[in-house]
Amino acid sequence: FIAEAQIKAGDNAGALKTVDLMKNFSWKCQEEAKAGDLAGAFKTADLIPKPEDKDYAFRSIAAVQAKTGDKAGALKTIDLISGDRPKSNAQADTGDLAGALKTADLITKPEDKDYTLGYIAEAQVTAGDVADALKTLDLITKADTKAYYLRDIINNQANAGDLKGDLKTLDLLT
Repeated sequence: FIAEAQIKAGDNAGALKTVDLMKNFSWKCQEEAKAGDLAGAFKTADLIPKPEDKDYAFRSIAAVQAKTGDKAGALKTIDLISGDRPKSNAQADTGDLAGALKTADLITKPEDKDYTLGYIAEAQVTAGDVADALKTLDLITKADTKAYYLRDIINNQANAGDLKGDLKTLDLLT
């Protein structure tokens, strides 16, 4: 959190020094990427032994690449992610919603698939596509998981001032 505060204050060099003190490579990688040190983030990611932690690091790097307009770089980084759930979430984070849905279809564990579909639906709402988000939610098998993400969509609609759409979506809960 110190490194994040340093970045917000414009002290990227200080943030990178703070990150160097970190023992958790996955977290360090995320902070390096946020500070704009993508080369350092990739080097740190190479040091991460656990595949799921490495996937999280690559997901963080891809998100920064997409946010800074390097869509091609983000897609290359996403290709380095080995797990289908983190890969699908990274695709959703970077705006590749069709790719995220395709990858989510490869997830075999129902609970993981449901959470991933909910994550994609949230990204679809953020992109302004409530209709597709509702279609994605229909793919979720567990009722309480579907209700959880439906609630998030309703909140997003209300926060965006879409009260008419909000009430229509709210009817789906009953």
